[in-house]
Amino acid sequence: MRRAFFCLSVMLCFAALAVSAGCGKESVRGYTGEQITSISIYWQEPADFYAPDGVALICSEGELESFKEICEEGRLLGGYGSAGFEETLGGYDSSFFEQGELIVLFIDEPSPCHDSEVADISAEKGTVEIDVNLIPPGGEGVCPDVMMQDIHFIELPKNFCGERELHVNYIRIDK
Repeated sequence: MRRAFFCLSVMLCFAALAVSAGCGKESVRGYTGEQITSISIYWQEPADFYAPDGVALICSEGELESFKEICEEGRLLGGYGSAGFEETLGGYDSSFFEQGELIVLFIDEPSPCHDSEVADISAEKGTVEIDVNLIPPGGEGVCPDVMMQDIHFIELPKNFCGERELHVNYIRIDK
């Protein structure tokens, strides 16, 4: 009897592990930190000039080349471009796209005193949710009105986004 009970317990544990492993494929959380490169530049064009709603998903070297053409048109690359943007974008090549995909997120800011940070990324059944903290300036210091953009390069594993819709949730963080 003990042996049967033990075997049944072991089988139930394996079944629970299998179910939880299967569910893990439906929902993934926490792709933040070392897979994100963030830069700030002086405003060239509004965020939606570069991609719908300022969010570009790039899954191949061909898509990267098309994206670069848009960035040249918007003066982010070339003679008037930003060295930091060009250097960061130049770090992605065919070897990266064999194992990963890239989201480039543009956030328009009213001045260099404002900031943004990618707080969390989660993949659910039909969507990829990107939580972005918008951080206004604290204190009473003078803040110049110079349009800026924060640009976040988010590296994800290949097919992380798949056919899912991208949603960006902007969360205002008051200090």
